[in-house]
Amino acid sequence: MVENNEQIDSKEQLDYKEYVRLPIFKSEEEKWAYMEDIGNREKLFPLIQGGMGLQVSNVESATAVSNEGGIGTLSGAIPAVVETYEEIDGKNLGMPENRKISHANNAKRFKADIDAFAENTGHQIRAVNIMKAVTDFEELVEIAGKSEKVDMLFVGAGLYTKCSEAMEKYPHMKFVPIVSSEKVASFFRNRVTKKSTEKLYAIYIEHPFAGGHDGYEKNDDYTDHEAMKAQYNPQKLYNETRETVPDTPLILGGSGIADNNDVKEAYDIGFSGVASGTMFSLAEESGFPENVKKEVILNKKMPTIVTKSSPANMLSTSVDNGFLARLEKMRDAVVKNAEEFETTEYTEYFKKCIRECIDCIGANCQFRKGKTPYCIADALKNTILGKLDSLVFTGKVRDRAIDLPIFENGNIPTTKEIYAWLAGNEDTPVTV
Repeated sequence: MVENNEQIDSKEQLDYKEYVRLPIFKSEEEKWAYMEDIGNREKLFPLIQGGMGLQVSNVESATAVSNEGGIGTLSGAIPAVVETYEEIDGKNLGMPENRKISHANNAKRFKADIDAFAENTGHQIRAVNIMKAVTDFEELVEIAGKSEKVDMLFVGAGLYTKCSEAMEKYPHMKFVPIVSSEKVASFFRNRVTKKSTEKLYAIYIEHPFAGGHDGYEKNDDYTDHEAMKAQYNPQKLYNETRETVPDTPLILGGSGIADNNDVKEAYDIGFSGVASGTMFSLAEESGFPENVKKEVILNKKMPTIVTKSSPANMLSTSVDNGFLARLEKMRDAVVKNAEEFETTEYTEYFKKCIRECIDCIGANCQFRKGKTPYCIADALKNTILGKLDSLVFTGKVRDRAIDLPIFENGNIPTTKEIYAWLAGNEDTPVTV
């Protein structure tokens, strides 16, 4: 058994600078040949955009990343949340009908977004990210696959047990599971090996302190950040996973990627790709409204917190803008004053959320069970609409990012500028 800080991969190290930007492909065949080389570990991935739901990694953002020579990632997590809430507002239709409307709107929006993404990115590599936890997951995967315009499918927030079937059905769309440990990586390796003639294209290893929802081991003390940092050290994650899947490209995400030094370090460890969500979420093109970027995410007075308060029953990292504390205080007041249950502010909030429930994550929803204080679809919808006191997901790397010169004085850079910052100001993509 090797030590966690030792380099265990005997494969010749590639110079990431040659691959940090894709060339501009002149045909789909040219792109596929390049992708095959990546899958065989003969080339490296360029920078990859981490998927961020509810229109944060939207068409504009994903397109901008792909056109910089990276892999733009369009999110399929409740893409039509705003339209859906507008449609069901005040109608008291009931959850089954709300869900039906939500799924129909998501399907329509996702199809349109994929079409626009493809139309504006030529033959560049395009990815989508779909949370396994959402109730329309299978439909969204089918939309992406049938479009024949999506090259990579990232799936996290749950085990995609039918991945082999999708790989056989849509061989042009390379499946990449998002995992938090070698145990989960091993699950997918075994699943694919036994049930598919297609090989696992890559594995995306995500640190538990990435933005949004993240996996972790049940016995981890997520409040001990130093212990978690050691437990999920990138070199340790790489070594453990590489022993399990010796020939599959590994991508590192959510592990504190703030500048080119972090990118270089990840490639030097042996990773075939590096992903960043938080940095690209602060670009002009991202779906976060400008006031949320400037007044919340870049606000140095607001700390970054890691909690297990999400309705998805997973770890989540967000900005402490008072949202969670406010709702928890309101909920506690209901519990302590049961006789006032029918008149409390929180009760009215709870009733409204249940009345407008779109069943986004199904029976696993901890809010409906009364175990977490907020409805995630309602909270994130409000953030996208520019409310400053709602839920704002971000990675723990935000603690470093807000002090970077690229964001000095509240500056909101373009995706082009952020890509250059992460890539070490390497040249823009060139035609091969």
